[in-house]
Amino acid sequence: LAYSFGVIQFSITKCAYLLGPTAEPRHIYAALRRLQDIGELELTFKNEGQSIHVRINPDGLSFFTNRDDKCLSHLSTNMCHHFSAKDDRRAEKVVDMHNIMLVVSANHQEDSKLSNKKEKSKRLEIFQEKIHQYFADTKEEELKSAKAIALSKDRFLGLGVQLVHDSDRFFQNKISADVNMLLQHPSLTKPYSSFSKSIKFGHSIDCDYDYTSLSITKILHGIDSPRSPTLSWYNHPLWGTWRSHHFLSLQEYIESLLEDNIG
Repeated sequence: LAYSFGVIQFSITKCAYLLGPTAEPRHIYAALRRLQDIGELELTFKNEGQSIHVRINPDGLSFFTNRDDKCLSHLSTNMCHHFSAKDDRRAEKVVDMHNIMLVVSANHQEDSKLSNKKEKSKRLEIFQEKIHQYFADTKEEELKSAKAIALSKDRFLGLGVQLVHDSDRFFQNKISADVNMLLQHPSLTKPYSSFSKSIKFGHSIDCDYDYTSLSITKILHGIDSPRSPTLSWYNHPLWGTWRSHHFLSLQEYIESLLEDNIG
């Protein structure tokens, strides 16, 4: 842990387990990061030996109670397919970015011929167009996935994952209050003067709904992001409060709230 005490290796997941039922690996990770920031230790993570942390709620306990081997085998198969699909998606992203850069590099127009230094180069225009198209297509695929999930509610509700029901008045009031609170948070609305073309967070007409809804949903699910890092947000009362609701379903509802506020 410290230079004078040599090198100590341990499992973050096992450490969280030993600290008690309320401890999670993210707590250990945050504590180690804080100690590193003040110079108490030098922290490194090994690529091998990764593990999955599963937190079981009452629905999860009921699922594993009196279940036969066939049911557990079906669950393990679904988990294997889920993580395999994530690996495939990561590989697809790399290929997509590679293809975009090939298209950009294929343009041979010289930027030095531009009459105005502030004028965008042809390569930059192509790059921005392809990136915008990439995220637009990705968003469409995610929405299709969310609709497909909505058609198989029993599969997810049995494991404690809830889909968003906009007919529930209590839910509407609660999520609207939480979203409005985050829309006014100073660290989220802070402009980045050094990046004048950066995507804008908020619910005004010149802001990006997709980005804003995604940022808010990540906070409500307790997911680290550049605009809301875990070390700065893990003590916030709204951090991870809606993680029991399906991510894409919640994001789609938040985006509809943002559009209604403008309309």
